[in-house]
Amino acid sequence: IITRIIDFALAILGPLSAIMVLIAGALYMTGGGNPEKIKRAHRVLIWALVGIAVVILAKSAEILVRQVINVKP
Repeated sequence: IITRIIDFALAILGPLSAIMVLIAGALYMTGGGNPEKIKRAHRVLIWALVGIAVVILAKSAEILVRQVINVKP
């Protein structure tokens, strides 16, 4: 079950992360020097990267646990 959840998250990760990075870029471009808009764009980019890292670490942890207990997918 955990493998299916992680694989599903990975399948959504690519398009969703690309969209979030594009949104952050658009917010930077339309910020016009407004510190609040720039700060918002920065937060969007940071959280998009945190989400990517969490899903990648989850997959890495799954692989590591499988290797430790010698279970094949």
